Amino acid sequence: MTSVLLLQRDCVLMKLLLMLILIRSGSAHNECHENLSCGPDEPLIRFPFQLMKEMEEPCTYPRLCLSCTEKNVTHLVLSTIKLQVTDIDYQNQEIRLTDPENCFTNKFMEVINFIRSYQLESPYDGPENNLIFFNCTSAGLPYLRNNYMRQDMVSCPIYMANSFESVLGLDLTSCTKMFNITAPIAAVHWNLLILRWTKPNCAECEAKGKRCKWKTNKDTEGDIECLECKRKGIHVPKSFIFATTGQIRHSYKFVF
Repeated sequence: MTSVLLLQRDCVLMKLLLMLILIRSGSAHNECHENLSCGPDEPLIRFPFQLMKEMEEPCTYPRLCLSCTEKNVTHLVLSTIKLQVTDIDYQNQEIRLTDPENCFTNKFMEVINFIRSYQLESPYDGPENNLIFFNCTSAGLPYLRNNYMRQDMVSCPIYMANSFESVLGLDLTSCTKMFNITAPIAAVHWNLLILRWTKPNCAECEAKGKRCKWKTNKDTEGDIECLECKRKGIHVPKSFIFATTGQIRHSYKFVF
């Protein structure tokens, strides 16, 4: 009988400790913006990005909305297109994007509008770059000679080039020049677009190993602050154990 009572008492104690653990975990999530991801090999998602479901309302400022596909792939959600996110560097504030269809030219204007709207920039290109678009429908080849691009010229016949690149070198002599355009990025080669965000600026927080958030819950594009997100212990005092079990046995400490 005594052993049964001791077992019941220990079960009560463990339930109380579990409640403390859950409370502590919840507060850590609110304060430190717990890392999310679409899968084990996918980029971590935290401020200023927001993970959203397909049918949810547009996410809040700065509207850098990410979603997960059925195959657990991370996508940047724009109004009518999606780009795959391969990496996010929070310290340098850079995001790497690829087009699942390997046809950035079909999405170029929306990408440019997105870059300008959110004041993004290329870490390698100047603020303005001269680009030329070619129609290669008549080329008759699945790939151009510069096959490092691996752009399928049948499904994606519009080719984007920098103005300083050679038409002969790119094997564009059988293509028709369409138009010139000035853009905040250079031509997207290798199906890779690297962008840097400047606001909100969390680089200093990240360099110190801290996290970043708006100073107040009402902020939408104001000041940010750094958060210390170190693991903390929960100390359960003897007096608390005595009050709940009627007997003092041990003092417990849990670290997260």
